[in-house]
This record gives sequence, structure tokens and C-alpha cells, in this order.
Amino acid sequence: MMEEPVCEIEITKGSKEWKAKVQNNKGRYVEFEHDDIEFLLEMVYDDIQMEMEEDYW
Repeated sequence: MMEEPVCEIEITKGSKEWKAKVQNNKGRYVEFEHDDIEFLLEMVYDDIQMEMEEDYW
């Protein structure tokens, strides 16, 4: 089975907040910012999960 990337995620730390940049393999790009890394990761997770569910159905 051939593997293909589903998305790319870049997480950076600013002076006061964390930033996540997410781009899926279809070109959709979204950024999230939050001062709490755990909350930021939850936002990224929820976004990717919704995208995968839409693609599946």
C-alpha cells in the first residue's frame, strides 16, 4: 500500500502565544493561535478530525 501525506503541521512559539499552521494535501490552509499549547493542540486535532470525517463520508 502506498502512503501519502494527509497534512503538514508547523507549530511555533511567539513572545506570548503559540501558533499552528496546518495545510492538508488538498491545499486547504488554516492557522490557529493560543497562549495555551494544550488548547492549541486540541484545536488542531479537532480541525484535522473534521477534515478526515468529511473526506471519508
